[in-house]
Amino acid sequence: MLKCRIAGFFYRAFPLYRWRSFLIRRHMEACPLCQAGLASRDEALLLLTRDSDVKDLGFLWPGIRRRLKEGQIEPGKPRIAWKPGWNSALGAAAAVAAVTSLVLLFRGFRPETIAAPGSGNNGIQVVSLMVEGRPADAVYFHPQDSEMVIIWAEKVREGGVTP
Repeated sequence: MLKCRIAGFFYRAFPLYRWRSFLIRRHMEACPLCQAGLASRDEALLLLTRDSDVKDLGFLWPGIRRRLKEGQIEPGKPRIAWKPGWNSALGAAAAVAAVTSLVLLFRGFRPETIAAPGSGNNGIQVVSLMVEGRPADAVYFHPQDSEMVIIWAEKVREGGVTP
């Protein structure tokens, strides 16, 4: 029952053809309660006009011409099919509230930046490094989400190239 009310609310709130078609296909075709509220085939056929029911249309065109002359019908001006109402206003307010809550929720979210090795003030500074009394190369490693710092030292081969 609650799903039927929600589907009915969204059907009335957003009078868009594709949206209504989606709701009909997804909910109303499968819901026995919603199908019970629909008109039967015979009731729907009573609302239709068949060619055999229309005998003479001679009265139709003079009436249209008269209404055009009186200004009741403006030719070439399309009629607005969608008229905003309370349901549309509530639907728009719900959409604005959802977007606002998402913006407020993720406003403070910032992905952490990865600092390059040796950048920033880490409190460690290697001035000179000696291995076996000779100058060495240092590799500084600081894993993310850890307070551990690893300094790897390699002695330099003759010619200045490390293996």
